[in-house]
Amino acid sequence: MKSYISTIISIAMLVSSCAASGAEVGSSLAEKLRVLREKRGGAIASAVTKLPDRPASPVPSPKPTVEAEPDLADPDGVLADLEARRPADAIDWKPVIALPDSVHAQAGSEEMVKSPGLLVSASGEPFLLEPRERQISALDPASGRLTPFSRDRSPGLIEIADAAVLDYESLVLADNSRQAVYLFRAFRHAATIGLVGERRLFRFIRHVFALPDGRFAVSDAGANRSFVFGPDGGILAEIDGTVEPVWLAGKFVRLVTDEKQVRALAVDPASGRESSLFTYTPSSGRIPLDARAVGTAASGNELVVLVSEGTGDADHPAWSRVLRYRAGAIRTASVLPDLSFDLAGRRSCVLTERGGTAKLLALRQTSAGIGIFAATPP
Repeated sequence: MKSYISTIISIAMLVSSCAASGAEVGSSLAEKLRVLREKRGGAIASAVTKLPDRPASPVPSPKPTVEAEPDLADPDGVLADLEARRPADAIDWKPVIALPDSVHAQAGSEEMVKSPGLLVSASGEPFLLEPRERQISALDPASGRLTPFSRDRSPGLIEIADAAVLDYESLVLADNSRQAVYLFRAFRHAATIGLVGERRLFRFIRHVFALPDGRFAVSDAGANRSFVFGPDGGILAEIDGTVEPVWLAGKFVRLVTDEKQVRALAVDPASGRESSLFTYTPSSGRIPLDARAVGTAASGNELVVLVSEGTGDADHPAWSRVLRYRAGAIRTASVLPDLSFDLAGRRSCVLTERGGTAKLLALRQTSAGIGIFAATPP
């Protein structure tokens, strides 16, 4: 992986007020998983100054303030009870790194918006998004090393809802306070996306994610629309409905969950036409609570989905299921569930692949705060 460097993102904006319609982003893990709702007013920036050139030398990675913590937080004893009934196909979360206290301080719905998230670049490399620190760092899963990639040193100008790393020095930032997406090329502002004439594209951006060839996609829960944008920020495709932040063999992926099963659908970005990939039904006595696509592997031809399940109802979490789909076949494994992060909010679990080896990375609550953990998918 090329050496990543930090740069100063300093943006001056002229803001016109606009009311944003509300959008609900939530999950169904009852009291264990919160429903994150946001109603935010904002405006689209009308002018952005060029960014300064990136520094000539890399910035060393800061050392974490605490050691990697192997123990998952379990204040209610839920995980201990599940561990006592460990299934034969269980895979373990292994600690990679613990995050500094400033990163994982959370209190209330406003702070959840600033909680850290994981993302994967167009080349498959993992990154840590830290909205509170206004920073994106490259993550080496083998060593746990975090190397700053980009940082905004002008607080209050951009409120980062999500981000996508397109290549070595290009990225996209989503800002729900202004209902806009900002495109940076060579660490310089290239485009502000949000208005087409008088039409406002975004209401509440759920995900922005990298696609091949310098393109990127936006899934907007408020407008219930999904978009594909070209390297210059122009709209290439637009469809109804939200999608998962993954790209499978040139198509979007949509998950549909009901009280009995999870259906995975491939969605043509040009026409919006859906085609079935697979249907997963939990074992007897269990119900699917939520599902999310965490990534693709094998050059974009494999899809990995994480399904949260309950025993009888949402108040009794069961082991989560990892589904690995390719060419009509599904391999499955069990992992301890995540009881601390909103499944429908910022990404807390992603799939990476290096040298043909796939790895799950997840943000998990530990007894010391928040840690990054890794697991091997089935």
